[in-house]
Amino acid sequence: MSDTLSRLKSIVGGENVIENPDFFSNSVWFKTGENQLAPDFLVKPVNSGQVQDVVKLANELSLPLIPVSSAAPHRTGGVTVDVPGAIVVDLSGMKKIIRINRQHCIAVVEPGVTWEQLSAELAKEGLRITHPLLPKKGKSVIASLLDREPCISPKFQYNMTEPLRSMEIIFGTGDKVLTGNGGHMLNDDEKWAGGEAAITQSGPHQFDFLKMVSAAQGSMGVVTMASLKLEPIGKEEKAVFVEAKSFDKLTDFLYKTLKFRFGDEVCIFNRKALASLLADDAEGAELFEAKLAPWTALVNIKWGALRAKEKIAVQEADIADIAQANGLVPVKSVAGLPSSAVTEKILKIDGNSEWRNIAAGAAKEIFYLTTIDKVGAQLKKAAEIADKHGYSFSDCPIYLQPMHQGVALHCSIALPITEDQGDSVELKNLYDDLSRELAGVGAFYSRPYGIWSEIMYEGNAQHTQLTKQMKDIFDPEYIMNPGKLCF
Repeated sequence: MSDTLSRLKSIVGGENVIENPDFFSNSVWFKTGENQLAPDFLVKPVNSGQVQDVVKLANELSLPLIPVSSAAPHRTGGVTVDVPGAIVVDLSGMKKIIRINRQHCIAVVEPGVTWEQLSAELAKEGLRITHPLLPKKGKSVIASLLDREPCISPKFQYNMTEPLRSMEIIFGTGDKVLTGNGGHMLNDDEKWAGGEAAITQSGPHQFDFLKMVSAAQGSMGVVTMASLKLEPIGKEEKAVFVEAKSFDKLTDFLYKTLKFRFGDEVCIFNRKALASLLADDAEGAELFEAKLAPWTALVNIKWGALRAKEKIAVQEADIADIAQANGLVPVKSVAGLPSSAVTEKILKIDGNSEWRNIAAGAAKEIFYLTTIDKVGAQLKKAAEIADKHGYSFSDCPIYLQPMHQGVALHCSIALPITEDQGDSVELKNLYDDLSRELAGVGAFYSRPYGIWSEIMYEGNAQHTQLTKQMKDIFDPEYIMNPGKLCF
């Protein structure tokens, strides 16, 4: 038995170490001509102390660590194995919901807690958490939020990392840091009972450690616990759907609606995206597509306090007035389905998370941050590039998600890929060209995977230098997920 294997077993137990595991990550970008490396070991710690010991061992033996907390399949690419001899640290077994505090609307969870698990427990308390569009089954809440997956409720997002708050982080040095209010009371039952809560994210002092680990793909440290902001469940709700012939027709409507914080959930889909989301297969998607407008926006109003029906009726009337002022009319049904049925499909936690793949069986996704006023030009540019490569851009599902109360917009473009196409050189060239050309017209890759990390870090030497200096401080041996970002 190797020294590494025996020492890992001494930390997490023999049953929680797998040698030469079957581990694979299907990245969002193309890796044509590159072989997928495999890790040497997969370890399953059950508490933060074990995680800390594994990190300290990795420092001693110079072992690369790749933190993972969601169930397979792994898609985004942050957990691809880029170096030999790596150890996957699987946190999916750390599934404790440590506490739910209704008074302060805060939950404290471990990294293995999934969206479906947390939502079910919160519902018992009359609470909910804003979540991404149709999260994958087994997706870790903490991993999703650390990766800045866009949540569908811009109204409750007061910064780009909401609803994440305080955290327990084990950095690449092996040091454990408790951030924000959590720095002194994440696990202090007496302080919780006394009315304190882990609400703030900044601290200790003025430093915000969340900014270091957010979208860092595990290259700085491992988050082993976090507090999350919650919202009361709305007892009454009303979905308003507005259709348009082009996205430009929706621009002013969205600006005004988001300005007044109308609607809890606000999402925008092109015809292909919404048809795929509603359907169970490619044939069904074609039937829905024939009944849909080119673009559809959802504004879902909720309220759970006094005079809920009156408040919702007033907001619905205001949204209708804004739509009509921009030459649009709210519709009572979508693709022949009642608006309530369509809303239910869009807002489900355990819905059709594979909708991007329905058209061709698989898809590669380009996603980035932008602003509402730039989307039209960016989609036009994307269509031009696709046309040059002989690819039909009209076949691409496009999902747009306002964020941070409308300050930013997440744009997701799925490129359907047939089995015959695979990760071909031609499609890789299209993907790379699209990524670079979109960056030239305002696309900001805040989740920098693959070629996007090259684009973002090459274009900002000062930020790249600062990021490397922080890496030298918090992970001096460069053991945390090497090969990602600018490392």
